[in-house]
Amino acid sequence: MTAASPVDRWFGGRLLSDTAQDGVAALDHHGVRHVFEPPSSQGQYALDLERRDATLAAELAAALTRIDPEMHPLLTWTRLEVLAKITGIPVHLILRDPARARPAANEVVIRQPVHPRYWITIGWQHSDLRKNPEPGSAGTARKRHPFD
Repeated sequence: MTAASPVDRWFGGRLLSDTAQDGVAALDHHGVRHVFEPPSSQGQYALDLERRDATLAAELAAALTRIDPEMHPLLTWTRLEVLAKITGIPVHLILRDPARARPAANEVVIRQPVHPRYWITIGWQHSDLRKNPEPGSAGTARKRHPFD
């Protein structure tokens, strides 16, 4: 069964649950596959989500709270997973260097739409930035998402 829902007003697109459809996908803790259908093929998208009732090991929850004390640890985790998917930097390296956990440092636009059962993060990076990712290098001017 596929359930669709609108995702957010910035990216558009929609989130499909329990589907084998191709696309930007993530699995929740229960193995349910979710796919984000982006409104545009420009740039690279990434998705991560966790059920709100999922639990984390105490050490990981503490590390995530140190990165962002204002955010629920599972929402921070989804943000780090999205950054890892887009940048190719493994999550364990992002956890060791909190500066890497900031989306702006990676030229990644992050949206975290509110959902009653999931912590959701969707990320987007303009394709020009994938070719030249070093800050300050030619061609890295901040790109706007086509729907911003």
